Formats: sequence, C-alpha cells, structure tokens
Amino acid sequence: MNKFISFFKKYWIFIFISLAGIFYFASLLIKTPEEDKISVIDKTASFESLTPGISSKGDVNTLLGKPLSSTVSGLFEKSEYKSSVEMVPNIGYFTNDKLSLLKRVIPAKEDEKSSSITSVYGTATNILFSKTANSTFDLYVYPSNGIAYLGHSDGTLLEVWYFQPTTIKDFIEKYGQDYSTNKPVDNTLY
Repeated sequence: MNKFISFFKKYWIFIFISLAGIFYFASLLIKTPEEDKISVIDKTASFESLTPGISSKGDVNTLLGKPLSSTVSGLFEKSEYKSSVEMVPNIGYFTNDKLSLLKRVIPAKEDEKSSSITSVYGTATNILFSKTANSTFDLYVYPSNGIAYLGHSDGTLLEVWYFQPTTIKDFIEKYGQDYSTNKPVDNTLY
C-alpha cells in the first residue's frame, strides 16, 4: 500500500492529466441532442444572402429589387418581385418586416434540377400533393431545414421555397393550404 501511495504522490500530475485527456476525448465521441440540433441549423436553407426569419424586407428589396406589387393578407405581407420568367414573379411573404417565406421561380431554360437540393438535404421527408386533380408537380418539403421545392419526379423544378425551419404540420398551416398529404383521386372517366 505504501508503494501505491508513494507512486501516486510521485506521479499525481501525470495521472491527473491522463484522466483529463481520457474524459475529454470520451466527451468528443459522445453525441448530445444539442449537437444534433446544431447540425440541422447548419443545413438551414437560404437563398444567396436571404434567410427567412433573419432577413428584413429591406434585405430582400436590395437583392431582388423594388417589389412589383405588395398586398396584405392575413398574417403576411406579400410582395411580388421580378423573376427571369416573364409573367411569373418571385414572391416574398413577410411578418413584422421579416422574411417568412420566399418562393423563387426556376426558369425552364435553367439547368437546375431537384438533385441540387437532394444532394444537400437527402430525400424529401414529406411530399405534399396539389389539391388540383391533374397536377403533375408535387411539393417536396424538408421542414427541419426550411426548404421545399415544387417539382416533378423526373427532377424538373418549378419553384424553390425558403422558410424558417418548422414542423410539417406548421408548414401546411402557414404555407401549404393548397396542398394535401393525400394524392388527389382522378375522377375523370375514360
């Protein structure tokens, strides 16, 4: 026992540093729920310098230009901005002067495909269907990342939506009233 106490007294600093190092490296290997939340935040979508919930209407106007029109409806102020598709505007929805939702139109002439989104965020966690029976475009939603795209299964994109991360239920209530989790039944007779 005396040898053990003598050894400990002689090498206590080395023992202390070794134990601290072991605990430090063990803590790096153990993932906490907070770290999972941070990784989702790191993958929060934004368009150029615009981030929903952070960017102001002034920020949007600086990047997209003066709105073509603005209206107030319910909780949102809706502003339409010129896009590269004639007659189809980009649309910004604002709450208390902060960007809530940005719908960006994708021109058919651009080569942007849904793979540009799925390569970053993976397969869409939710697919919403237009309540219009003959629509061939679905809304692929990543609620925890704040991005959705209106597209076709062949990869064609019509729009990309940017919003604050949320739940699918909240997304549908705020932005997806024209969409359903159920595919509409085509009632046409052949």
